[in-house]
Amino acid sequence: MNPIMRTITLLFICFLAFFSLLTMPIYAALTPTPTSTPAPTSEPTAEPGSLNEKVKLLKEKIETKVAEIAKNDKQIIRGTIKEARIEELDVIQSDQKVRKVLLESGVTVIKDFVRTEMKPLAIKELTKDDVVIVAGFPLESDFSAKVIYRIPKMIFVSGQITDLSKDFVITLIGDDKKEVSIDIESSTTQNLLDSKNIIYKKTGFSKIKVGDRIQAVVLEGASGKNKKALRIAIIPQEYFASQ
Repeated sequence: MNPIMRTITLLFICFLAFFSLLTMPIYAALTPTPTSTPAPTSEPTAEPGSLNEKVKLLKEKIETKVAEIAKNDKQIIRGTIKEARIEELDVIQSDQKVRKVLLESGVTVIKDFVRTEMKPLAIKELTKDDVVIVAGFPLESDFSAKVIYRIPKMIFVSGQITDLSKDFVITLIGDDKKEVSIDIESSTTQNLLDSKNIIYKKTGFSKIKVGDRIQAVVLEGASGKNKKALRIAIIPQEYFASQ
């Protein structure tokens, strides 16, 4: 591996390590068993304790809710929706077995994770391939759902920027040579590498240029639609010129 690619890899590993603070506690929080709190990171762009505090509050909120509904032999199942209907879901569990999840309008509560917050979700918004965590209790071979949490499908993309639109859309050619378009929203955390000090600093869309490299955590949307960026890290062209 040449020195430039090795440097890119190391920078990306640091970026992924920071973002794992956001994703890992969500899964850990959705069990009644207490888990340890991740150690704080030295990510230079985060306000001290802000992200950790949000994750901690979310974790406590979910733990309380799950502990409440897990009483009286109630259980939790995890899986991917194979088929969604108004009154039931077919959920593929980790052992590849399909479990029928029964829904009851006005009784079953459905919530969607949006960053470190949860928002109400309608039954009709659950679709095939959604990843869900279901709290409820078994009814013979079926499972009666009291609360359903839909977990966002986050993926990492990396490549070189080829176009920047006025609509805040970044187009890039990925390392796999495929073209990807991602939407930059007001809530997107944007970081730019300081070439002199080799640290990430907060930035804005206007500072990004065609030719820069980008590494991003995005929500995987429906086929044919742009992916929504949660966090992006930009490595400017100037950094490589100085190597």
